[in-house]
Amino acid sequence: MTSLAYFFLILLSLLAPSRPLSTPPPAPPRPNPKISIQSSLDSLYTSSQSIRCPFFRRRAQDVVDSSAIVLRFLVARHKTLFPAWAMELTLTPPGSLPLLSSAGSEKLTGLSPTSVLSVVEGDWERQYYVTGHLTPSIYSDSCLFTGPDPDLPVRGLRKYLAASSHLFDPKTSSSVLTSSRVTEGGDVEVDWRLEGNLRLPWRPEIPTIEGTTLYVLGGDGLVEEHREVWKIGVADAFFETLAPDRVKKWAAGLRGIVKTVNND
Repeated sequence: MTSLAYFFLILLSLLAPSRPLSTPPPAPPRPNPKISIQSSLDSLYTSSQSIRCPFFRRRAQDVVDSSAIVLRFLVARHKTLFPAWAMELTLTPPGSLPLLSSAGSEKLTGLSPTSVLSVVEGDWERQYYVTGHLTPSIYSDSCLFTGPDPDLPVRGLRKYLAASSHLFDPKTSSSVLTSSRVTEGGDVEVDWRLEGNLRLPWRPEIPTIEGTTLYVLGGDGLVEEHREVWKIGVADAFFETLAPDRVKKWAAGLRGIVKTVNND
């Protein structure tokens, strides 16, 4: 009986449709090379934030930015050297990927200039020029930040915040809003005063800087350009900041002598 049962089992196995003993695991999806390149450049930019010295940190970021520019140039001018997918490569500037990605962090599009002004005034109460604590939801992620500062222009909200939040010593620095308004063109403009110390090893003191910032709004109501102007000469500001005290005293004495000679 046992042999008969064994026979029927063999027969059934022969008649049953054949199938592999084990199903091989599906091959992992191949990464999108365009996304991989963008992610690699952005990761390099993010890694540069760990450099403590502001000067060398910015230089490292410039190298990453320049690498992206060179890559775009090579793809455009030497198409035969690259695969077909590279022809569609449009790199977002490194460090300019969206700052916010979690749920509930959508951009506040469609705000009136008056509403944007109210948010900007709140940011100034938090002294965002010193702390970097602004409201990202009213800015375009690719916002252009321009001004006399040698670290500007910068395109990308995340880039700007990374630089501004490590520039000033918050314990000894302050930024004060002196006036604000909506312009005739429908943008937001503010006047301000900034003073304090830079986060450099010798903590240089900056002269009191007064200036104006224009927040240019795009069609969606987001700030697409942050345009800064100083009322002090750039050379004077940086000489006062970086020159040792004895050099400042020598320069002040020299200016006094020149003024006396001119008056005579």
